[in-house]
Amino acid sequence: MDVSAVERALACFYDDPDPANKRTAQDWLATLRGQPGAWDLGWQLLDPSRAVPVQFFGANLILGKITTGWAELGPEDQVTLKDRLLNRIVVALNGERVMLTRCCILLAALCLQAVPATWANVIPSVLSYFQSLAPTLGPLAIRGLLEFLTVLPEEYRTATLSAERKKAIFSELFEGKDQVLTLLLTLITNPHDTEQAQPALRCLASWVEIDANLLTLTEHVSAAFRCLHNPQLFDNSVDTLVSIFSNPDGSKYPGVVRAFAAQVASLAPFLTAAIEAADDSTVRSVARIALALVETHMHVFLKPASPMDHAAVQAVLKMLLDVTRHPGQYPLDETVSALPIAFWQTFFDEISSADIEHFEELKRAYGAAMLPLLDAFHCKVQYPPSSVVLDAESSELFHAYRSDIGDDILYMCGVGKEQVLSRLHTQLMSSLATPDRWQPIEASLFCIRSLGASIEYDENTFAPQILTAVTQAPQHPTVLRSALLMIGAFADYLSRHGDILLHLLPFIFQSLPVPGLAAAAAVALRDVCSECAEVLLPHRTSMTDSCLQFIAAGTLMPRERARVVEALGSVLSAATAADVQNDVERILGPSVQTLARLTELPDARTEILNELAVLAAACKYFDPATPEDVGHPVATVVAAAWPALRRLLVTHSADDAVVVLLCECMARALRTAGDHIVPVLPSMLADLCDAFLHSPKPQFIEVYMQAVVISTARADLEPLVVSLLGTMLTAIFTLFQTQFTERPDVVQSFFKLMHKTFRALPHYVGSQPALQASFMSVALAAFQLREGPSVDCAARALALFIEKSAENAPMQGLLTSQGPALTRALLVAISGGQPRSLLPPLVDVLFALNKEFGEHLRDWLTELLAQPGFPTVKATEAAKHHFITRVARERAHKKQLSAVVKEFSIHCRGLEGTAFGAL
Repeated sequence: MDVSAVERALACFYDDPDPANKRTAQDWLATLRGQPGAWDLGWQLLDPSRAVPVQFFGANLILGKITTGWAELGPEDQVTLKDRLLNRIVVALNGERVMLTRCCILLAALCLQAVPATWANVIPSVLSYFQSLAPTLGPLAIRGLLEFLTVLPEEYRTATLSAERKKAIFSELFEGKDQVLTLLLTLITNPHDTEQAQPALRCLASWVEIDANLLTLTEHVSAAFRCLHNPQLFDNSVDTLVSIFSNPDGSKYPGVVRAFAAQVASLAPFLTAAIEAADDSTVRSVARIALALVETHMHVFLKPASPMDHAAVQAVLKMLLDVTRHPGQYPLDETVSALPIAFWQTFFDEISSADIEHFEELKRAYGAAMLPLLDAFHCKVQYPPSSVVLDAESSELFHAYRSDIGDDILYMCGVGKEQVLSRLHTQLMSSLATPDRWQPIEASLFCIRSLGASIEYDENTFAPQILTAVTQAPQHPTVLRSALLMIGAFADYLSRHGDILLHLLPFIFQSLPVPGLAAAAAVALRDVCSECAEVLLPHRTSMTDSCLQFIAAGTLMPRERARVVEALGSVLSAATAADVQNDVERILGPSVQTLARLTELPDARTEILNELAVLAAACKYFDPATPEDVGHPVATVVAAAWPALRRLLVTHSADDAVVVLLCECMARALRTAGDHIVPVLPSMLADLCDAFLHSPKPQFIEVYMQAVVISTARADLEPLVVSLLGTMLTAIFTLFQTQFTERPDVVQSFFKLMHKTFRALPHYVGSQPALQASFMSVALAAFQLREGPSVDCAARALALFIEKSAENAPMQGLLTSQGPALTRALLVAISGGQPRSLLPPLVDVLFALNKEFGEHLRDWLTELLAQPGFPTVKATEAAKHHFITRVARERAHKKQLSAVVKEFSIHCRGLEGTAFGAL
């Protein structure tokens, strides 16, 4: 292998502007690792006289050989390679930092292979080697030693190793840990020597995860805190402290963790000075330290403790509170205030989950933080001045930030709802007293909205005053939007306070025709109608009149129209069908007529989608109590709209958006109206089948699923549904003959349909040998698909099919004849043909097969697994025999069978003893 050729290929890869040439060079370079001379080539490329990219590639070549070709080296060659790498590290000390790191990674990779057989006592020997170089190299020797000690734990953590190897290497590292920590403490105790303290801090952060015994790290932590005062060491010290505090194993030492809280609290003046100086970088760093400690070890801090321990945590909480209320507008002026937001949610959730006695102690200790925190939240969620316009990205960040704060406020209610509501009430009233600034008023409404759903019905102190005050809000669009959304959030509360609701209803209706408020008003109307239908039912006529007036005026956008229809449907559903039939006709009649007119126009797709959205909303929400002798409103509407819907099936069957909404209308109508839909059911299912033949889409099949469900409630419907179902299944099987692998969406819906059919109409399936045979053929083919959801649905349907075969001789005969093929497909899928995430549904099939055909299954497994190299070359004869025996034994224990299958799958994939196999 020519070194100059490699250099030319690397130059092409890095510098050639042609992507095709880059790919060709990359592909050729990738083949070098498998060449017999890769070891020698790697060392030639690693020569210090060559360009850094060439040296880097040479190091990667050697790294690949160490990790995959270690067995190619004899014991003497392995020792020689170790000595050669140590010498190369010494050379790299005077070169580029990237090559020093790369050479240390090579030595670390060798260590992972050589321990303990070829290289025992790794840490002492490396320490001795570099100490012997100190007289000649001086500080460079420490630099090389620290670089290796830094990458060694990192390579150990990221390497894919068997459990046995991992244990052996960990034992070796653990034995040398004390020597490493002693050296590092010596180096970081003198923060003035930054040349050595910086890499020592990095190295300490790397070794923390080897063993999180905080008792051995207390001096290191104290030294790291002192290093914070050295600007050159500040960032490294922060990273090191965060690494130490973030290790969850540290919770084994609660006393040490609590002592660390006092040390973190000592940074409070440092944090205050940084906030005053607008030094956000320092604020962020201190916040990271505090959050790493209190988030990771929250359970330690929330256990019963002494007042002194609580005081230290309170001081840390005060620091995080200061970070939360950091001055400036998020995200324009600052972003650090977002750091503790997730912490507050977890913190208050943990307190509220404590047992009653301990809860009271925690509330006394930490409840005082809630009120100033609420004040901070009220300030931070305020919109910027009107003169400041947020761009799209900043606006998205700001609204996500507000949403997170809203979640925090909700969790605070679990600790002291009355305190929270009282404070928010005070904030709102104070803001309303100074209406010249709308931002505080809107912020108050937003914060109150966050806890609306959690207010008890009997709260009569603050909630009524808050809701009554909403109508006094200034006429600013953003304030009014928040007021409307807040009303919607209180819908459940308003269902028991009808007088307040009726007071607010005019405000909602006044906002509906206003362009900037219509969306929020429609959401509020939908929410209150959904929860307060009984209260609003006497007012349905006036509400319907108002809504129809707005719809007729064309002031509502399509989505708002749909929400208004949903709202009216919720109210009308509280009455009987006979009472509201006229109202339904008034509301939906115009939409049906409009839809019929639009289907005659060539370019009305957008308008058609809008009308279908309204119809879909009606089919879901218009569900009044309907006696058998009275027509269901939805059935009446669908019957009236069916001619138009049928035309759409013909003209727009290839339009995904139209088909989705159209089928959603049908499926919802079937669910809502049930057997009242019978008059149009034959035409509906027949037309859907025709549309499927023209343009196969899974949504058509999903409507059939709902029809199958309906047929179980009415025996007289079964012949009709069965006949039309047979036609659809014939169309599906015809499609699968040519497009099976190309239509995973249809495959998935088909198996869902079959699953429902097996459960709802087992006698129909049992009487159709051709259907059974076609299903088995498709199910066997599905095990070879690459789409996980399709395989999952196929396996679940097949498992149920096997269960149902116990009651049907023809099905048993089919499964007996197809058993060997099915067992082969299962073994191929289990052993690597499908991802391990699909093992549960595959186990379902095997369990059903084992339960119903146990003796046959044993014979099938024995015959198949006797074949050499099946199901994979990695499967040993002993493992196969063990699998057959265990499967036969676990005919009644699905959980145990699942463990057997998992073990065999890992074995067949060659993942035994690997970290990936343990996942």
